[in-house]
Amino acid sequence: MSTSARKPETKQRQRAIRAAEGYLELMSMHGQGLEVDINFAQPLADRVIALVNGVKFPRGHQAYLLYLAGEASRIARRFDDAVAWYQQTLEVEPDNVHCLLAVAWCFKRTAQLDNAIEAMHVAIEYEPDQAICHYNLACYLALKGQASGAIMFLAQAFELQPEYRQMVEHEPDFDPIREDDAFNEFLSPVV
Repeated sequence: MSTSARKPETKQRQRAIRAAEGYLELMSMHGQGLEVDINFAQPLADRVIALVNGVKFPRGHQAYLLYLAGEASRIARRFDDAVAWYQQTLEVEPDNVHCLLAVAWCFKRTAQLDNAIEAMHVAIEYEPDQAICHYNLACYLALKGQASGAIMFLAQAFELQPEYRQMVEHEPDFDPIREDDAFNEFLSPVV
């Protein structure tokens, strides 16, 4: 393919990426601190997905565009669709920890806790120093009533980023294990 034939595709791809990013920013800004209005988010998500579907992209951009479609679907609360986009992203870029976090978040919302837990284990393999991965894994384990596993990953999250300790009190994901003696002992202040 000649250089002149590639330029229109490159420009089209760049415009599509910028437009998709713009729609996502608009969706995110609209919902900052508030629940996103689904009537606002749905048509913007559709636009992002149309842009992604309409672009011929080289492998180097493929994962990013698929991830953008996943993000649009997630914000629009189309969690099953988001999972599908994120899984396509992970086929191209299996070590994308942002995508692993996002797909796990969607798995939680589609009652697929085992898949959410597996995604967080994979994320920790790739980036063991990311406190958010340990914290989220602890949340998902707590939802399954697995207090000892939740404690283990919370301890790692606290070691990496002590401010996560302050979040546990108000995190509803820990409600299933709040009465667990080991969990309460772990959270009690050291005197």
